[in-house]
Amino acid sequence: MELNPKTEIPALLGLTEVCRIIRRSRASVFRDLAKGTFPRPIHTGQRGRAWLASDLAAWVASRKTAA
Repeated sequence: MELNPKTEIPALLGLTEVCRIIRRSRASVFRDLAKGTFPRPIHTGQRGRAWLASDLAAWVASRKTAA
């Protein structure tokens, strides 16, 4: 887990931010989660979830090398 040197708190991204960054729909994110091909979110509450920015960056990098 990569930490921000100023705050030492990992950057968390909500579903809306994740969809904007990867330019995919919510449905495709959940479809890939079900397939096991997308990073798992961490749960931030009863219904809340967020992704670590470092996990998302690693996933994007792996997609670049696979293409």
